[in-house]
Amino acid sequence: MKLEVVPEQAAFPRAGGIVDLMGDWPSSMRGRWVQLLPEEYIGELDLRSRLRIRTAGEPLPPWHDGAEGRVRGELVLTRVRDAYCMPKYGAVIDADGRILHSSVEEALYITPTLGRLPFVKREENRVIFDPPVSCEEYERGTVFLPWGALNNYGHFVIDGLAALAAVSEQVLLPSFPPLVPSLAPWQRELLDLFLGDQPRIEVRSDVVRIKDVLFANPMAHFLHKPNGLIRTVRRRILARAPNRPSSTGARLYFSRAGLKKRVMTNEPELEALLKAEGFVILHPERFSVAEQIRMVQEASVIVGATGAALANGIFLPERSAVVEILPDRVMSRWVRSLCDENALRWHGFFCRVVEPVQPTKIEGIDRIVNFDYELPLGPFKGFLESLL
Repeated sequence: MKLEVVPEQAAFPRAGGIVDLMGDWPSSMRGRWVQLLPEEYIGELDLRSRLRIRTAGEPLPPWHDGAEGRVRGELVLTRVRDAYCMPKYGAVIDADGRILHSSVEEALYITPTLGRLPFVKREENRVIFDPPVSCEEYERGTVFLPWGALNNYGHFVIDGLAALAAVSEQVLLPSFPPLVPSLAPWQRELLDLFLGDQPRIEVRSDVVRIKDVLFANPMAHFLHKPNGLIRTVRRRILARAPNRPSSTGARLYFSRAGLKKRVMTNEPELEALLKAEGFVILHPERFSVAEQIRMVQEASVIVGATGAALANGIFLPERSAVVEILPDRVMSRWVRSLCDENALRWHGFFCRVVEPVQPTKIEGIDRIVNFDYELPLGPFKGFLESLL
């Protein structure tokens, strides 16, 4: 089967609403989609006043102070009949070989040719999907985990669970249970907190066949354009979190010590500085999800470099502060957008990486993945003291 990446809005007709989407269709129709929420722009004045933005360091990007505002992404739910699915990688493929874009958008970053997907190979200028002769088959289900969620805490919480929340909000999970691939313990803990005792389908194969499948577009880097769904994720997880906060006002620093990507060369000195300011140094990988959530709920401020651990910011009490350290090769607005969606304050300190940076080639495309940087401790200390 020849594969072609196609936006779901181009592949299928639009349904008139959720009732229309879930109703009966002609047997010749492969799929339909519905827009549950439109895209929304939040202006820079609103963004500045809500987040109480303060920034320092260099180089400062044009958007550092809230300029350009931000976008809340649209929410689209798609239903496909007679599809192949790869629950571990996100991909949903219809019977005509169209691989729906939102389901595979994060995979395209890792494998631009799609050649690393199971049972997919590239032949000259064509991408061929040769599924196994016998697949696990299911009547109904929901695909919700994008490729980025395989190993990344932030993508799992913000993209994957938000995609699941989109289906849950329409009360469709009982009829379309989540298709759950093999998970790491921390992923299993998060999913259990989100779902509780709701049914799910445990999938062990890389490729399955499904007669009727749902997926939602938060799978496609929702963290860059979050909307109110992230509050649904927060609410559901906190409702089942076993460890309740016992104090308030803590100061936390999310350490990246030991990680091989985006290395802060003077992080030990920063940690010593922060300890003197009353911060607790938190190594997230050493704690269960429930323990991390409890510690964040007890905090009034968290500090950390851009990275997956800052997704825990969604569990902070309202009006708490996030102080983000942003090396200039990963200056992204996703943490700030999450803060805005969760009624937090956001402050950013920008710094330069050590040049030259050697790009990593991924299927012939240069990606900036690994680099070192040194945080200017004096200016950062002054900035932090002005905030505290």
